[in-house]
Amino acid sequence: MAGPAPTQLSSEEIAYKDKIIAMPCKVEEEGVWGLEMVTASLSFKADKNSIAMVRARSQEYLSQYSNMKLEATTDYLISTYMPKTTSAFDYGYKVIIKPDGNNFTVDVKCSSAKGSAFVSGPKPKPDMHAKMLANYLRTGEIYPKFIYYGENYKAMSIWE
Repeated sequence: MAGPAPTQLSSEEIAYKDKIIAMPCKVEEEGVWGLEMVTASLSFKADKNSIAMVRARSQEYLSQYSNMKLEATTDYLISTYMPKTTSAFDYGYKVIIKPDGNNFTVDVKCSSAKGSAFVSGPKPKPDMHAKMLANYLRTGEIYPKFIYYGENYKAMSIWE
């Protein structure tokens, strides 16, 4: 059975995708709960005038675009529960906000269980999801059609 048909992208969407792909991101693998987890992380600076917006956007994004429920929402940590399945649609997120002089450092992490090499279908993309979240927190720019969540199967063909 063939996957979804490729999604047509506007020139604005292509520029967004290229920007997300170009963002630097650290990716690590580790075993958690008997699953191989892949975690992508990146950081950015935010000034004291924008940090309230970063917190609000974090809660909105995680509430709306993660299949995992919110686990913690404090001034310095906004996170979801971590996934415990190998679904390409289950991502756990953490946004950690740390005072840094007169500004803040915002760490963004996205984790997904590494799917089996023998399973067909979409593969998890925690790096792209961490980058999209960080970009949204910094700029407010978001394209939901790029995000794997709920039943958004069309997002698969964008990143393949």
